[in-house]
Amino acid sequence: MRKSLFALAVLAATTTFTHAATPSTPTAKAAAATKAAKGQDLKAPTLEDIKRAIPEFEGAKSVSSTPVPGLYQVQSDQQIMYITSDLKFALSGRLMDIEKKVDLTEPLLREMAFKKFEADRVAAKLQEKDIARELVKNQPNFIKEVKGNGKDVLYMVTDARCGFCQRMEANLEPLNDITIYRIPVAYSGPDSLRLGDAAWCAKDRVQAWKDISKNAAVAQAGECVAPVEDNTKMAKTWRVQGTPTFFRANGERWAQGLISSEVVSVFARKGEQAALEARDNEFKAAGKSR
Repeated sequence: MRKSLFALAVLAATTTFTHAATPSTPTAKAAAATKAAKGQDLKAPTLEDIKRAIPEFEGAKSVSSTPVPGLYQVQSDQQIMYITSDLKFALSGRLMDIEKKVDLTEPLLREMAFKKFEADRVAAKLQEKDIARELVKNQPNFIKEVKGNGKDVLYMVTDARCGFCQRMEANLEPLNDITIYRIPVAYSGPDSLRLGDAAWCAKDRVQAWKDISKNAAVAQAGECVAPVEDNTKMAKTWRVQGTPTFFRANGERWAQGLISSEVVSVFARKGEQAALEARDNEFKAAGKSR
């Protein structure tokens, strides 16, 4: 990444104002930049110009100037690119103000990431009812464990090769009066798929999954058709970005990763907001004990 930053700065200096680095005073720098800019078309390209010249920029939403003469910033929903006014050169990376030691691209990337997070959160909320129906419909494809009276219900999207998922198994052990549906997926690749299939085809699926979380060998009971691939596709339609991800019966999700026994129990019983409060209380208590 650091190389790309300097490459961008060097390219801007050599193509836009060739001798801009030579002068030592601000006045001389400005004069050199102006001189180098002469003869170049510094008119900002329009979005139509950009999309016509570079089909890969079809998703471009805006174009704006930068502190570098002749270099323009092109922004889409997913990325930021830089392009010269003559549409001959395009750059992917971060634009640095070396003199001020400022990353000019970082604030825009943060804003884009926040907007995407909010959009995903809203979309996930709207999707809850659909997910709730699919959770019930696909229960035969999940690994079911009933603890105590099984009153509370928790779904966990889990991966056999996910370290946090393996550690989460220990946090599920103390829970009582809950039904846990493990949804095995293969987000981590072929090995996840192989282990997920092995657990599904074992005589005791719950115990086999727990053994896998401890890196213990699992013997398959025989050939069978496992739903791990189908579960993986389904989880992606639910916008599950990583594992473990938890769901309640109503489709509400918890995508905060590894959590304590207490927090996951609160989530199953009361939902995300209560679980967030429980987690914050744990953090505060841990801070006081240090």
